[in-house]
Amino acid sequence: MYARLLLMMGLMLSASSLWAQGKVSGRVVDSEGKPLPYATIVGTIPQEAQAFTGATSDEEGYFTLAFPRNGKYQITIEFIGYQSYKKTIEIAGKDIQLGTITLRQDAQALEEVEVVAEKEMMQTGIGTLTYEVSKDLVNAGGSATDVLRNIPSVQVDENGALSLRGSQNVTILINGKQSALTGTSRQAVLERIPASSIERIEVITNPSARYDADGGAGIINIILKRPKDRGLNGTAQLSIGNYDRYNAGVDLNYQTPKWNIYGSLNGRQDTRIGNITVRRENFLPGTTPFLNQDWDFYRMRRSGTATAGIEHFINDKHSLRLEGVYGLDDSYQNRTVYNASLDANRQLTDYFYRYSWEDENENNYGVSLNYDWRIKGSDHSLSAYASYNQNWETQGSDFEENYFLADGSSNGEDFFQRSSNNNNNGMWVFQVDYKRPIQKNMKLEAGAKSIIREINRDFLLQDRLSNEWVTNTGFSNEFRYQEQVHAAYGLWAARMGKWEMEAGLRVEQTYTESKLLNTGETFRLDYFNLFPSAAVVYNIDDAKKVKATYSRRINRPSFRDLNPFRSFSNPLVQRSGNPFLRPELTHSAEIGYQQDWDKFNITVNTFYKYTQDVIQGVLGQQKGDTVVYFPQNIASSQNYGGELILNFQPSRKLNWNISGSYYRLIIDGSNLDESVLNDAYAWDVRTMLTLSLPGDWRLQGNLFYRSPSATAQGTRFAFFMNGIGVSKKVLQQKGTLSLNVRDIAQSMRFGSERRTDALYNYFEFRGNTRTIMFSFQYTFGKQLKRRQNRNRNGGFDGGDFDGGEGM
Repeated sequence: MYARLLLMMGLMLSASSLWAQGKVSGRVVDSEGKPLPYATIVGTIPQEAQAFTGATSDEEGYFTLAFPRNGKYQITIEFIGYQSYKKTIEIAGKDIQLGTITLRQDAQALEEVEVVAEKEMMQTGIGTLTYEVSKDLVNAGGSATDVLRNIPSVQVDENGALSLRGSQNVTILINGKQSALTGTSRQAVLERIPASSIERIEVITNPSARYDADGGAGIINIILKRPKDRGLNGTAQLSIGNYDRYNAGVDLNYQTPKWNIYGSLNGRQDTRIGNITVRRENFLPGTTPFLNQDWDFYRMRRSGTATAGIEHFINDKHSLRLEGVYGLDDSYQNRTVYNASLDANRQLTDYFYRYSWEDENENNYGVSLNYDWRIKGSDHSLSAYASYNQNWETQGSDFEENYFLADGSSNGEDFFQRSSNNNNNGMWVFQVDYKRPIQKNMKLEAGAKSIIREINRDFLLQDRLSNEWVTNTGFSNEFRYQEQVHAAYGLWAARMGKWEMEAGLRVEQTYTESKLLNTGETFRLDYFNLFPSAAVVYNIDDAKKVKATYSRRINRPSFRDLNPFRSFSNPLVQRSGNPFLRPELTHSAEIGYQQDWDKFNITVNTFYKYTQDVIQGVLGQQKGDTVVYFPQNIASSQNYGGELILNFQPSRKLNWNISGSYYRLIIDGSNLDESVLNDAYAWDVRTMLTLSLPGDWRLQGNLFYRSPSATAQGTRFAFFMNGIGVSKKVLQQKGTLSLNVRDIAQSMRFGSERRTDALYNYFEFRGNTRTIMFSFQYTFGKQLKRRQNRNRNGGFDGGDFDGGEGM
């Protein structure tokens, strides 16, 4: 009880004021030299036995106490499950460095420990957000895609594609780095990762020069679970849901003072059933006036991921980590497309059915080696990283088309096609980062990074003519893509009283080469870019601050966007790449305000983004009724608006979060066509309520609404979803039972409409989105319960990640 009172009083009195007579600094570690984050450090006046000042240690165990006047004080350091440390000091106008303080475990306290506070589900900062996935009951048993739909400013469409504040130029990382799991698609990773294997998700909307410049909208970092407690421990989880959905996994960890061995195995099966409605009106002469399409599809996907790693703590300065990951994905899909042609009076003239059966297999693996060096008690560090990732994807499809007149009679011979698609993606990453304090409140950072990628795609389409399979040369192609990105950066950061500043510059040289082997064409594009970043924070007091950031970023076209050969799953809608695409360049600025109260906090962010050479998919009319969807560089876009995040926790039993954003998107594609212009406002709001009930029960519900938003040639429809989840602790707190229902109202639909001088196109997607999942998770081994106070990433970092493993 005394320790709790000291903590509460100490935190209320803590401050780092300019008028302090002296400061006391140090670092708290355990008997094995591991940092103890969120340890309680309190300064008391011995004669009065009351807290005078206080603080908590950061993620690396460092702390600083400020004393406003000279005198003798007693320093008390406490951490749940460890013996207390006490020391008497005298402040005489000078700073005191206590060095590294080692706390010993208290065996009796470990058996009786009570966790009195825990991390919030959503920890917000100005331009940053950390989402604790383990506290998300609604999406237990789901995937990373499902979890991301709960995060403010993030939207996920029907294909799993992400957008952040209305922009899809988002970079996805795993543990802060590129991963073999992502394959050839930025979004492919999301469906493969079960929510149960994710520790947290970090979102940063305006990264500094320290990080890759790719991703104009920002970065989403998925941090996977990796137990850190000593001894043997882990978790096992099983989820069962409707539509044959299953999810199972186990995470294990064994740690000694010198070694840490860990591994995980996860498997997932997911079934999607849905339908697509397309309504098109053609305006050009010689085309069918009206076309109606209705799709029905079924997709079953099985995926699995295995991770293993070994970490060696050579001494208190050096450590090595070797990690490997292997993933596989097997899916089956069948589709039925009904296409009806109507005359000017909307009377049926003819129709056809197109059936398709598709098998897809994907394998990927990655291996990485990480070296870390750090001077104890200092922010002086060096890290080096190297990895190789390989991804293989094979896809085979069979197609059949049957043609009929309006009266149901045959309208020609049935048509048969088949296709095969082989993708091979290899990627090397080399990286080194160095940090060095140059003064007490100033530091420099520098680093370099190289990414070398090669992608091979072989696509073969064959038509059956006179009972023989004949290669369709108009669609078959062999495409090779090579990309090298070499980067270096420098960063300066300083703290001056209430002001914190950071300025950085990143330089990147990019080399790309695309080859079409069947035509002999080669396309090269090399470019050099400078990416400055800056951030300024003014700490009004301990509870209020204002922050402004700026960065320049890039969005490189993907190899799919560059391949000029066409592909299709619908004979009337084709997709083509564009080998002449240029990268997008974005200027991004944000200003935010953050304030904390005892039971309430608020974060307000305003943002502005200006993008040149925007890559947009444009729909164009081709021969007859066929249209082609192809990417083009349009002149520019502007995106600006505001974001509000509120967290309210009136008691330990209730937590309420509500967030919303309002923004304007202006798309200027007048360099292509006056129809590629749009100017629209959009907004979204979401809320989540979590209630702790007697008997270790927890209840959670969420709602999300997104208004219609603009595209280059039209509008994306509004979107609404909701969900509810409940959980209960069992088996002496080691087990958790949970049940959730997503999309209770079956309101999730995705759709859009486009209008050009040639046509009007309406699209709508609906799926089996009302899902019910039952999950059980069990934790075993020696689990050390630690006090976890709220951490709002208050230190100055230019808006970077609150954790992870760097980049």
